[in-house]
Amino acid sequence: MAAETIVSQLSGYSATDAATVSTWIRERVGVGDAVQAMVAIYAEAIEEFDPDAVDRLHAARATGRFLAEATVEFHDILHRYYALRPRARADAEGLKLQRRAEGERNDLREELREARAELATERRTVRQLRQRTTAQQERLDELLGSRLIRAQGRIRATPAVAKPYRALLSALGRR
Repeated sequence: MAAETIVSQLSGYSATDAATVSTWIRERVGVGDAVQAMVAIYAEAIEEFDPDAVDRLHAARATGRFLAEATVEFHDILHRYYALRPRARADAEGLKLQRRAEGERNDLREELREARAELATERRTVRQLRQRTTAQQERLDELLGSRLIRAQGRIRATPAVAKPYRALLSALGRR
C-alpha cells in the first residue's frame, strides 16, 4: 500500500463516526466477538500480503529515515536527560534540606511551646512569691509599728538600760 493511500485513508478519519461505530459495536457485539472479528481481519491482511510486491529499495529507505529520525529524537531526549541531571540532583538536595529544616522547625516549635509553658509556671511562682513577700512586709510593718517594738527601740537607745538589756538577751540566747 502506498504512502499516499494511507494518507488519504487517514484524512477521511472522523472522531464522531468512530465514536458512533464504537457505541454501536459495544451495544450489539460482545468483547469475544469483537476480538474474533479483529483476528479475522488481521489474518486476511496477512494472507493478502505479497512480499514480492514490496519495493525493497523504497522499504529500506523508509526504514533508514525512520531509524535516523528515531536516533535524532533519542539523542535529543538523552541530551535533555543529561542536562537535567544536575538540576535534579540539586532539587533532590534542596528537598532533603527542606525536610531537615521542617523537622528542625517542628523541634524548635515544640521547644518554644515547652519554654512558654515553663515560663507561665515561673510567672505564677513569681506572682505567688510577690504576694507572700507583700504579706510578710505588711506583717513586718505592723510589727515594727507595734508598741512593743517601739519600746524595745527606746530601751536599746537609752545608754543606761541598753547594756543590761543586751546582756539579758545574750543570756536568753537571743541577739
